[in-house]
Amino acid sequence: MLNPSEDGQLLYSFMAENPVRFKAIEVVYKNILTARGAETNDPVDREKRCALDMLKLLNETTELEATVSHDRLYVLIGLLDFDPLPKALQPDYSKPFEKLCYEFTLFILEQTQDIRVLNLGTAGNFSNVPSWTPSLRNSWTATANIISSPGKCFNLTADRKVLTMPAIILGQCVSVCKPIEPDASTGGISPLAFMHFDESIIKVAAAIRRVTRMVVMTEWFKYYLADIYTEERLTQNPVIV
Repeated sequence: MLNPSEDGQLLYSFMAENPVRFKAIEVVYKNILTARGAETNDPVDREKRCALDMLKLLNETTELEATVSHDRLYVLIGLLDFDPLPKALQPDYSKPFEKLCYEFTLFILEQTQDIRVLNLGTAGNFSNVPSWTPSLRNSWTATANIISSPGKCFNLTADRKVLTMPAIILGQCVSVCKPIEPDASTGGISPLAFMHFDESIIKVAAAIRRVTRMVVMTEWFKYYLADIYTEERLTQNPVIV
């Protein structure tokens, strides 16, 4: 379905390294083209369809990389082959990448009312755009993995800078622990570092929940190992085991 000779070096390189993920992208792309059969000529509906299709492709291609940051998005726009392109998606390499991410995200938000696009990159990496703007350059762990809201659940100010939405306060932070860094000379981790983590996190969590430290530690390991050794990741990269 995707022809590397026509669809760009970006996808060609990725196909060579990861044929399984490339196939997944192909399936999503094929479904998008199939859905085009019922396309309307209404420009409003066309822009919404374009935004929805971009959200689907972005969610499936978080592992793609590009030497030029802008190409990370412009290649996907080229695959969609929308004519005419919405103004927010028209290629402009003179535009700072952070502004491109902001306008791209804003376009999808306003057209689809779908906040999942905010989860497709790391937020807070830019200084000249709103802090909620995700960096869409590359994020191996990003995915629109939350359930789509049945309706609009956010508001933007008139200048489209401040985004607000309802939230639930789960609690407050009672203890923190810095990331444990391996020793630069040996590559190992000091037992003292593990003891500090146990004292700051495991012991506190166990006390709050009124369970043993072993229960908390077991659940913690299960959570992280389940994230690392998913069937999808094993298929993508068997060497992790």
